[in-house]
This record gives sequence, structure tokens and C-alpha cells, in this order.
Amino acid sequence: MSSYLRLAPNPFTILPFHPSLDNVQSRYPPHGFQGFILADADSFLASVSTTFHKQRRPRHSPPATAPVYVSSRTIRNAHKEEFWVCRKSVHQNAPVDGSASWEEFQSGLKENHTKNEMEYTPSVTGVERLLDWPREREIEGGWQEVDMSENRSDFCWSLLGY
Repeated sequence: MSSYLRLAPNPFTILPFHPSLDNVQSRYPPHGFQGFILADADSFLASVSTTFHKQRRPRHSPPATAPVYVSSRTIRNAHKEEFWVCRKSVHQNAPVDGSASWEEFQSGLKENHTKNEMEYTPSVTGVERLLDWPREREIEGGWQEVDMSENRSDFCWSLLGY
């Protein structure tokens, strides 16, 4: 796994050049950085079926009607232990109750993901877009229409039992 694909935040210094950042000497142009990160993520996701432990019973996530399969994995590295969770569900491509069309899916998860996260993650109380890079039409590896931005999320942590 890449040293950048971690649960702990990375420093701004790994980001590709942007006029608003003082990183003129960045190691990556935007499309190079995006290609590297996407290839790492693709490799990580391909390992899920062999390295993650799948729960036997599916969960439900209303209003969707598709069963949700949850898998998890603990990764130990030199820095600390990371607990990763992923979910898999298969939906019909239709704008009907309990499902969504491909356009609705893209709007919810790709185009407006950070803002929509506030609706299903109670601890996210605010989102602010800090930087945008130009859209890349195509990146090596077959990726198309790649958007990249830096966002800041506000979290509200509630400690129960302390």
C-alpha cells in the first residue's frame, strides 16, 4: 500500500502544484499525482476480496433496497494500526424508490460527495472547499473526467461514557 493511502492526514507538501500553495517544487504535476493515487486506490480495492474479512449477514441502508455487505481489515504499519471498513452493494440503474439512476449516483457520490456526506454522517457538521485543480479529461490507466479538490470538513465528536 502507498505511503499516501492512509487514514492519517497527509501534509499539504504532497499535493501537486497549485498557484495558491507555496509548493512550486512539487514532485507531481496534477495529472501525475492523480494517476498515482488512483492506481494505488485501484490496487487497494482489488485486494479487498482477499485481504478483508466479510461479515456474513448483509446490512440494510434505507432508503436503498440493495443489501450492503461490510468487510473490514486491520493494517499494521510502522506508524500505527489502521482499521479499514468497506461496503459493497449492487443497485439497479433506475430512478425508482430504493435505487437510483447512474446520473443520480454520480451526483451523490462523485460531484457532490463531500456536501452529501453531512446527510449520512452525523459527525460531519460543515464542509469548505479550499482548492480546486482543473479537470483532467484523461489520465493514464483509463481514468476519465478526473476532478480533484482539497476540502476541509468540520467534525463534531461526541464521547459517550467518558
